[in-house]
Amino acid sequence: MILKNIYSSSVVKLILLISITIVFSSCCENQKKINIDYSENSNWLIQDTLAEKSADVFFVYPTIYGDPTNMIMDIKDSALREKAFYAFKKQASVFHDDCNSFAPYYRQVSMVVLSKDKVTQDSLLSIGFDDVKTAFYYYLENLNNGRPFILAGHSQGSEMLLKLITDKKFNEEVYKNMIAAYLIGYSVTNEDLEKNPLLKMAMDSTDTGVIISYNTQSPDAKGSPVLLKGAHCINPLSWSINEEIAIKEKNLGAVLFNDYGEIDSIIPMFTSAQIDLKTGALIAADPNPKDYDVIATFPLGVYHVFDYSFFYNNLKKNVHDRIEAFKSQ
Repeated sequence: MILKNIYSSSVVKLILLISITIVFSSCCENQKKINIDYSENSNWLIQDTLAEKSADVFFVYPTIYGDPTNMIMDIKDSALREKAFYAFKKQASVFHDDCNSFAPYYRQVSMVVLSKDKVTQDSLLSIGFDDVKTAFYYYLENLNNGRPFILAGHSQGSEMLLKLITDKKFNEEVYKNMIAAYLIGYSVTNEDLEKNPLLKMAMDSTDTGVIISYNTQSPDAKGSPVLLKGAHCINPLSWSINEEIAIKEKNLGAVLFNDYGEIDSIIPMFTSAQIDLKTGALIAADPNPKDYDVIATFPLGVYHVFDYSFFYNNLKKNVHDRIEAFKSQ
């Protein structure tokens, strides 16, 4: 009798699992059939049509969605649109002085997808990637008008842009106008670079057509889900790729924001920075990890949310310097 109950329970669980998988697959396929029309202004978070500056930034916002049941963000949801805008203000403001801004809404995946298997992750991420790819080439053909551009994102946004520049459509004709790609808060590896021979990592503060990438954490932090094996890293204080420590006096100012994207404080000489060549992590030794532990799903000391903020003014200066270097070529 006990064995029969156990067997019945197992069968029920199996049936439920199969049913959930079927529903999940069906929802995923239905999402893939939907094409976002980026000729509609309402599908853009920001579209700087005045374009008064000589360079653009195409920005893809980070993960702002964590629903445990619906895996794909509804880009028409007004509350999620607000969250995307706040994230944009915190990070893309680094580019505002020198760039016209363009940022599409895209169907990003929920943060809980990190716990799924790779096949499931790739299937879900492909939906958002189709959006980003469609938006980017719409931007190039209709909004860019031949200006040089920067690609920038964070976290899932950087992952989407990495997929974009490793895609075969990102050819030499497109690449020639790319000032740089700031793919911060996600890992770029040699395997990624091999997918497109045009790609190269930044080696200093003014090289162009390059990728800038790093993931910030404390000296003792381990287990960051965005720090992958073989990750490349550049130090945003010294713009070097060696392990020499850049002292905090080189930090032009961390800029910390409130939840609504408004500046809360500006702190010069906030932290030093050093690359851990073994892991590819960017080590910020000065902050207290407990003061910056804001994502429950990330280990203590992984400063993922603060990748831009900790080095904000250095990034801002670097954007200007790279644009000037590109113009002088």
